[in-house]
Amino acid sequence: MRETLRVADAFSVLGLQEGASLELVKAAYKQAALRTHPDKNPDNASATAEFQRVGEAYRALVKYYADSSEPRARFHPSFDDDSYSDEYDHGEEYFYDDDDDSEEEIDMRYYFWLYEEMMGRAQYARRGPQARHINRETPETPKQYQERLRRSREQQLAAQERLKQDAAVRKARQEREREEERLQAEKRQKSKVAAKKAQAEEARESSNQRARLVKQQGQAKRSSAFVAARQGDAVKAKKAIWEDAVDAAGGEVKPGCGDFVQPPPRDPQETLLHIATSNGDSELVKWLDTHGADPEERNSEGFTAFHLSLKQGHVKIVNHFLETYPPEDSDSDLIYDHTECSNLLSLSLESREPEVVWLVLDRKLATSQEISEAWTWATSENGIRVSNGLNSGVSAEDVEKSEDMLKLLARYGGFSYPSATQVGHADKQSCAVKEPLQQSRFPSQGKPSKSKPTEAKKNYNYGRGRGRGRGRGGHNAPPAH
Repeated sequence: MRETLRVADAFSVLGLQEGASLELVKAAYKQAALRTHPDKNPDNASATAEFQRVGEAYRALVKYYADSSEPRARFHPSFDDDSYSDEYDHGEEYFYDDDDDSEEEIDMRYYFWLYEEMMGRAQYARRGPQARHINRETPETPKQYQERLRRSREQQLAAQERLKQDAAVRKARQEREREEERLQAEKRQKSKVAAKKAQAEEARESSNQRARLVKQQGQAKRSSAFVAARQGDAVKAKKAIWEDAVDAAGGEVKPGCGDFVQPPPRDPQETLLHIATSNGDSELVKWLDTHGADPEERNSEGFTAFHLSLKQGHVKIVNHFLETYPPEDSDSDLIYDHTECSNLLSLSLESREPEVVWLVLDRKLATSQEISEAWTWATSENGIRVSNGLNSGVSAEDVEKSEDMLKLLARYGGFSYPSATQVGHADKQSCAVKEPLQQSRFPSQGKPSKSKPTEAKKNYNYGRGRGRGRGRGGHNAPPAH
């Protein structure tokens, strides 16, 4: 009764109905052994007990079918109950190997035994009792058994060797695949970097083109303002500064824009303030001065706009600079500094405008040395000849202005105006002078003369015609012109 209950429990453990065939028992055992193996269930503490219970159930059923179907002599002598238990119940490793999930994880000897058992049973069923008698009469000898075990072991070792070789081949293939993947990834990375680099280069080139276009457009607006200023179009020049954001300071060509200005300007350092001063446009000079123009900037000759106004005799512009930037103020030194050009008195004398000369002398922009040098040249043979109109191309008005400037030099320098006798003597001597005079009627550098200023005399002529009486007296009043 206990054996019947044990068999019934064995069927239940394997999940089979009682009376299932041996083939179903084997299949169910294989699945249950793989499912309940401890290596497959590392987190289950009762996995070992379940696995052992499955094995016990399987052995009970195998024994049950062996006892019920045919006598025990049918079984191979080496695989009786005791030998089976000792030979195949060695634990987990004969039923499952965690290195691979294939069917070869089950002990090979066990399957060989099953194969022989099945084949023997089939032959027994076909041949009948005679075969049974023959099998009982010719049992397997121990030598044959050992030989069979040896072959089985060799086959098992060969199978393991094949598994190792297959594993080595698989490992080598995986390494090749990983290397190819690494190379492909590296290639993709390089392509990505090259694409980003090309994109950045394209963006940089596009940015440079846009910047170049902006420079070209800005330079075109600036050049149009300079052209308008040279043509005397103050309205257009102001519009370019006010609406087109043209900088009133600096020369015509902006830094880095030389390729956009063809032909280049004759004086690249000439500013809008210089141009307006050269044109004598005092209103434009004042407007530029309040809209960003720099009065300290100099052209290629070293002249500021104030120097140009002195040289060209623009009285209103000179007054503007003197009133806006007092010479006494140290912040205005760079506007009046003449270290790079002629002194201010020489520039004013070149203008032949007595009022400009008076402004320089009255504001004490000329030193005593500079006044003395100017007086020495004015009272020299060439100076007197120019002052009296003895040189060709000199109008009476120019002679009158020269007399006024000579009187101003005499007044501020403390010199005596030359008499008519000295003038007549100079007129006679001037006829013998054959060499041409300099284009400038007054010295540009104010070089000192070796002769001393003429001493003051009691009787001298103050001039002639409309210039009579100008510059006389002790008061410092500006001349009429």
